Amino acid sequence: MSEIVESEVSTTKNNKSIKLKRDNQTFCSINPYPFGKYHNATRYIKDNILNVPESGVSDFIEPWHEYKAFINTPDENQLEKFITEVIRFAAACMNSRTNGTIHFGIGDQPDFVHGQIVGVAVNDKQEYLKALKSAIDNNFEHKHKFAAQKSIKTPRFVEVLNRNILSHEFVIEVDIEPLFAICRENIFHTFNMKKHKKKRRQKMFIIRDGASTRDLLVPTTFAKPLVEYDEFVKQIPKLSQLRKKAEEKHLDLTEHVVKRGPYTMNNCPRDKLIKLKRDNQTFCSINPYPFGKYRDTTRYIKDNILSVTESGTLDFIEPCHEYKAFINTPDEINWRSSSLRSFGLQLPA
Repeated sequence: MSEIVESEVSTTKNNKSIKLKRDNQTFCSINPYPFGKYHNATRYIKDNILNVPESGVSDFIEPWHEYKAFINTPDENQLEKFITEVIRFAAACMNSRTNGTIHFGIGDQPDFVHGQIVGVAVNDKQEYLKALKSAIDNNFEHKHKFAAQKSIKTPRFVEVLNRNILSHEFVIEVDIEPLFAICRENIFHTFNMKKHKKKRRQKMFIIRDGASTRDLLVPTTFAKPLVEYDEFVKQIPKLSQLRKKAEEKHLDLTEHVVKRGPYTMNNCPRDKLIKLKRDNQTFCSINPYPFGKYRDTTRYIKDNILSVTESGTLDFIEPCHEYKAFINTPDEINWRSSSLRSFGLQLPA
């Protein structure tokens, strides 16, 4: 990992930059392509950094992310590597009932900064589409092929720009969305794709464990190797119901945002308007960003007023709030005290 010797903060549509000593290169932190979208105007710029970690379960709706640099794989093995990783990741998401996105062409430590956009050459997009469809048919149990086909979305090829010029490289992304109506309370086994003869193919049960995937049916030396598998299977009905509730809550929030949107002075309800005596200025009172969320559609409008006080603990669930203007602090102190950690980087000793 490169040592950090100086840092810069540049705000461009909520993106921030960091400079690494390795090659004195500046990286910009950006949001990933919107989940479940295909016609967004998003393009990636080479060497920028996706600002989401390869995290574990959050709320079933917030996607997991998994990064694969995909640059040391020989051309003749790329398709096999692609479908192997997608099927494994998809099965983990489906069994754990959470959304996820696997990215090919995104680097990870130690060769790259975590989340660094690398890009991969793609000669024929249709080959990837056909190979994935075939892999779903061949590696899920027949009774679950429909659920797998609906949960594993069509690969998305996001163009990578190199200094604003097309590099003819892409980041390949596959979204996984195991909807309750599709997956119900089923468990999803897959087969070892290296075994081509069905009678010899090894059955697997993949789950997500933190930021990695794991097969609970892998042979072990324990006396009771299926104990963990059995315990997880017993939790599937509960996971399914939690997924269902999360979908309903997400739908309610989405409808609320669509109907009301962020308040401005032109559409702020009268009961939310407040007037300050200091300069007789009128502001709109708004709610803070939803607690525990990271990809919500909420945006703040300058000079509006958050409608919560810096209170102490109320009921252990209602969050405490503390406000910092952060405008009279030198940039280098701002950066060293907070921004580095958002990239998973450490200050030099």
